[in-house]
Amino acid sequence: MGSKVHRERPRDEHDILGIRKTTKGVDLKKAIVNVIKDLRKAIKKNTLEEDMFVYKATAEDLDFKEFNTFSLNEENELKEYLNKNRLKKKNNLYRIKLPKGANFIGFTNIVFYDNRYMTLPVGMNESDKILLDLTELGLKEVNTKTICKAYFDDKKNDFSKIMIKDIIIHELEIKAEN
Repeated sequence: MGSKVHRERPRDEHDILGIRKTTKGVDLKKAIVNVIKDLRKAIKKNTLEEDMFVYKATAEDLDFKEFNTFSLNEENELKEYLNKNRLKKKNNLYRIKLPKGANFIGFTNIVFYDNRYMTLPVGMNESDKILLDLTELGLKEVNTKTICKAYFDDKKNDFSKIMIKDIIIHELEIKAEN
C-alpha cells in the first residue's frame, strides 16, 4: 500500500461467504444467494460523483445479466489481460461511460483487510477495480473499432518475438430513458 503502514490482517474469503470445506450443496447455494442479495443492497448505497469511464478486457462477449468487475485504469486492465491471455485469438476491450449517480462497489482497502485496529488507510491502494451490476444499467453499444497492440513476447528481452494482437474496442453507454 505504498508508504502507508497498517497492522490489519487480510480478510478470509471463506468467512465472508460463510462457507467451510464441509459445506454441502444446498447450504452453499443458500450462502451464494445471500451474498448476491447483500451485493445488490450494497451496490445501491454507492453512487458516482461524476461521469466516469470503466474498462473490461476479455476474450468472451460481455454478459449483461450478471455482476462484473471493471477497471478504472484502461492501461492496467489491458496489460493485465494480455499477460494472462497471450494465446487468445479474440480480444475485446469494453469501454463503458457511466453517468453521475450510477451505482457501484469500489474495491477499497476495507474489502481486502479487516480494520480491527483502525489503522487501515482509506482509499483504493490494493486495486483499481469496481463491481457493477450490469442487469441494472441498460447498456447500448455506441461504437466499435479495432486496434492493433504490439508488444514483446519476453518483456526483458528486446530481441524476443514481437506479438501483435487485434483488440476490438466496444464503446457502451447507458440507454437514455424516454
